[in-house]
Amino acid sequence: VLSYTGYLPVDMPNATDTGVFFTYFPRTGETLEAPKADSPVVIWMNGGPGSSSQIGSWMEVGPIACYNSTNKTQVLSNRKVNWASEAHLVFVDQPVTGVGFSFTKPDNLLVNSTRQAGPMFVQWFKSLFKGPLAKLSGSRVFIVG
Repeated sequence: VLSYTGYLPVDMPNATDTGVFFTYFPRTGETLEAPKADSPVVIWMNGGPGSSSQIGSWMEVGPIACYNSTNKTQVLSNRKVNWASEAHLVFVDQPVTGVGFSFTKPDNLLVNSTRQAGPMFVQWFKSLFKGPLAKLSGSRVFIVG
């Protein structure tokens, strides 16, 4: 399964470095380098803010399923029915403070409300479509989770 991961910085008071982590899966049959003009983008956010969206990717709608096998080991497998068959998928760990693989330096900074997280998400969103997903900047975008 083709996927991309990365970090995008956001402005946060008192932070010397930040990185909002995301995973991107192209729509089935497409690539980041050659998307179809009419392909939509789904940005998935698990609850909160404050829960890693990688959970939604691995356990709910992403193209790779992670589950416990009968002998209690974790198994990865291709999910036959997944949302990547219909759209490009982006799973974001937000807010930037201690959620999933996102980080701040120093690491003791907190985002305590949606009001605080919102402007950082908007900054990340704009950076995503100016940078890594620039070729999808004209696509319809659905924010779900």
